[in-house]
Amino acid sequence: MLPSLNNNQDFSLSYETQDFDEAVSRILKHKQSVIKFNSVLSGADSAVFSGNYTLARISHNCFRNCTFDGASLHNVAGLGVTFDHTIFKNTKISHALFQNCVITDCLFENCDMEGTNLGLGYISDTVWTGCNINGLGFSGSYMKNCRFNENGGRFGNMGNCCFDNVYFKGHRLTNMNLEYSEFKNVTMDQVTLPFSQMPYIFGGVDYLLNTNDSVTISSHINDADCISPKEYRDVLKDMIVFFSYKQEYFPLANILLALHHDKEAWIAVLSGIVAACRQKDFRMCKYYCKLMTMRNIATQEQLNTLYQTLIDNSPVNQMTDAQYHEYSLYMPEIRELLCYNPHKYPTAVLRLRTNITDIKSEKMLELQHCMDSMLHLDEYPLEHPSMEISHNSPFDITIHFCSNPITILVVAALILRIISNICDSYNNLAQAISNTQEIKLNQDTIELNKLEKAKLSTEIENLELQNEKLRLELDKKQKTITESGIVIVKADMTCNDFNPYKWL
Repeated sequence: MLPSLNNNQDFSLSYETQDFDEAVSRILKHKQSVIKFNSVLSGADSAVFSGNYTLARISHNCFRNCTFDGASLHNVAGLGVTFDHTIFKNTKISHALFQNCVITDCLFENCDMEGTNLGLGYISDTVWTGCNINGLGFSGSYMKNCRFNENGGRFGNMGNCCFDNVYFKGHRLTNMNLEYSEFKNVTMDQVTLPFSQMPYIFGGVDYLLNTNDSVTISSHINDADCISPKEYRDVLKDMIVFFSYKQEYFPLANILLALHHDKEAWIAVLSGIVAACRQKDFRMCKYYCKLMTMRNIATQEQLNTLYQTLIDNSPVNQMTDAQYHEYSLYMPEIRELLCYNPHKYPTAVLRLRTNITDIKSEKMLELQHCMDSMLHLDEYPLEHPSMEISHNSPFDITIHFCSNPITILVVAALILRIISNICDSYNNLAQAISNTQEIKLNQDTIELNKLEKAKLSTEIENLELQNEKLRLELDKKQKTITESGIVIVKADMTCNDFNPYKWL
């Protein structure tokens, strides 16, 4: 029982509106955080807002199926807000703070969004039309299936932003930051791109080399103040000379890769890694690693060499606290990129809680052996599978999968098949299987057609029929585990990036 504020005073967790109003009136007498305690804007479903909510604080609220029509969200603080299937019409959303937000299936029409920050968010299936986007920033955000249609003004900071299937029409993307953003799949119509920043954009030079879109690149070489993609391609030779001489290895490597000079690009990346390590710029190291892995042209041996080069040139015992902080911040992501998941496969985690209390016991060794054999099947190879055993008692086992969804699903199902007779609670195993099925169908995010469903479902069903040796091996391992006295008291599985359309 939670202690009350006064020894003999209990507090309810449910209050009437009158109680709320009276409490607010007493709080407001302190004249502190008036906007917080007197806010008239909060999360809602299927609501219409048309009032003045200037300076409101709506952080971590959720708005679904709502409409903001003629409202004012000027200077609103909305960290971590979710906007889903929400329409903004003729709304003032200027100088608002909407970092770390989730915005899905929304429409912004004729809105004033000057100076608003939408950085570090996930934004999908959203359209901006006829808005004032002067200074509107998306730094660090992931944008998917979005459209910008003839809005006024110029964007603000869009550095380190991923544009995945994003369409721009009638925009001038100059005099603003696009460095280290990613053109994953962009389409542009009547757009002007920045001359000097294109080599600093992941996929930027590739886009210009291959596009037939109506785009130009900023330049004062003529009266039009722009050049065509073809004319820009001719400048790349001089840029190679410039960046080589200046030892700016990222744009140099980016251009060389776009021109398919892979050997020279590899040398540039290695040189850049060494230079960045000397400056203790580990964020820059991450960008070099991403540049090499996103094209899938480097062998695992080359990626290992890159990682070892980074380690050799980053002695932690010579770092300041600030430098080590940066090192610790970026090294896990670098290690994932180079060593564990360079092809950016989906991942999954299977957690098993056992009744085993002695890590050296025959039970643990037997269970380890069975799990390990399933993680190294020739027919279903995983990318760097791993298994962790906790140091608590009883012991937990955590298995990490990395591969295409079918392979992960099959291996996870085989493991569940082996332990099915030793699961203490049917509900635990059923939940793990249910989670696996959710991975398989991904029903929350995408509808699969019958052929794709059949491909995923029959893969496991036919596996044992097609492979008699595997079936016998599974029977043997299941019998061994069942007779050992091991009990699985909990089984749970989670996944990441399972998009069937992407991987089938």
